[in-house]
Amino acid sequence: MQAAGAVGEVAGWVFDSQGIYLDLGTNTRTGGVRITPGLDRPSIGIAAGASKVPAIASALKSRIINGLVTDEPTARALLSHP
Repeated sequence: MQAAGAVGEVAGWVFDSQGIYLDLGTNTRTGGVRITPGLDRPSIGIAAGASKVPAIASALKSRIINGLVTDEPTARALLSHP
């Protein structure tokens, strides 16, 4: 999945750095609800750690999630993430 550009997953659905769900691998077999980006209802992610910053940033930018629970070091890293 990483070779195809995967950077993270939400509810079992894998997405790339632009927040676009990939149509391969586990995404073809996932039975969970696919979160639609940009909805007006809350979609809150919970994640922390330097290794997760690219995935969190992509999920926020694409509005897969519109809220985040994290720790301070991760929040600071997100603020300085390009």
